[in-house]
Amino acid sequence: MAQSTTINIRVDEDVKREAEAMLDKLGMNMSVLVNMTLRQLIMDEALPFLPRYKPNGNMAARKNFLAAINEAHKQAIAGGLSEDASLDEINSLIGEARQA
Repeated sequence: MAQSTTINIRVDEDVKREAEAMLDKLGMNMSVLVNMTLRQLIMDEALPFLPRYKPNGNMAARKNFLAAINEAHKQAIAGGLSEDASLDEINSLIGEARQA
């Protein structure tokens, strides 16, 4: 067997706790998961999963949300809002967009 090494990572405490609980249900631990993931990465020469985000399982809603954020950003720049705009200025812009 090859010599093992240690990997230290930082992760949010809640994420760790929830992941460990899920892995426990599967009869695994964090070390097994990381080893499986790294071995699959090597074999496939690609990520062993597709990164995705599913707000309420609705990808169309996510695309609309991101488009709205991009449009608000463009409007903010066109309207002269600087990158260090105050929260009140940003909220005002959001209020205007909601009324449109």
